[in-house]
Amino acid sequence: MIEDAGLQMDGIIWFRKNIEVPSSSLAKAATISLGAIDDSDKVYINGTLVGGTEKDYLAHRVYKIPSGVLKAGNNTIAVRVEDTGGGGGIWGKKEQLFLKAGQFSVSLAGDWKYEVESDYSKNAKSVFEDKSLAQLLVETYINEVDLGSESSSDGTANAVVITIKTIKNEMKYDLTEFVVEAGKAVELVFENTDFMQHNLVITKVGEKEKVGMAADKLAMDPNGEENNYVPEMSEVLFATAIINPEERVVLRFNAPKEPGDYPYICTFPGHWRIMQGVMKVIKPD
Repeated sequence: MIEDAGLQMDGIIWFRKNIEVPSSSLAKAATISLGAIDDSDKVYINGTLVGGTEKDYLAHRVYKIPSGVLKAGNNTIAVRVEDTGGGGGIWGKKEQLFLKAGQFSVSLAGDWKYEVESDYSKNAKSVFEDKSLAQLLVETYINEVDLGSESSSDGTANAVVITIKTIKNEMKYDLTEFVVEAGKAVELVFENTDFMQHNLVITKVGEKEKVGMAADKLAMDPNGEENNYVPEMSEVLFATAIINPEERVVLRFNAPKEPGDYPYICTFPGHWRIMQGVMKVIKPD
């Protein structure tokens, strides 16, 4: 139970654990078992949704892992848990927590990293008072990685530089609004200081919901992760890749020629409803 870890709250919490899988097990049928979870859950492996159960705190969670989801070496398991009252969290017996692929099996019992997405009680005790979650994950994510740039701009010598970071433990951008002139070259630096994967996608005016809902559907698409959970649709104007904690990416583009409010969101499944902002495009002076 999450309360056993000193977190007195009801709400949505993300649990995260990394495991190693040998290459010899990749072609085998695989399952993940998590025992009982209170109350609802969605389970992702390497960013791909593999299963979920709604409002059943007694059900033993066992989900099949689609072929191609596991990879040789390090794999990340993320579990989104919603607790609507009373005790909550992953509370199955130790022997019920495991991942199995063919003859390979690894226990998932023990410590998990976790982070609060939404606190329904508004009175949660901070579990990161002495150390940030980014610090706790330093053994996994120790370097800042520049993934290079994506560009639709003819030149950025006189570009407006915009820096946007994630807010640690809140699943939000630190900058929720910025202003650029129509047609102006823009260099957007996106830094992920959170513990989850994120991206930044700019959409056409008024198309945030359409793009966001299309991105949610990519969670069940075997090519969703490969496509950075960015829907292939005309409503998407510019997009970064999905980046890991402590990574950064530079997105270069020319601002739209038509003034207006252009939303930007994170299209990692489930994030866009919370993680969003607006690029305000104005007429040049």
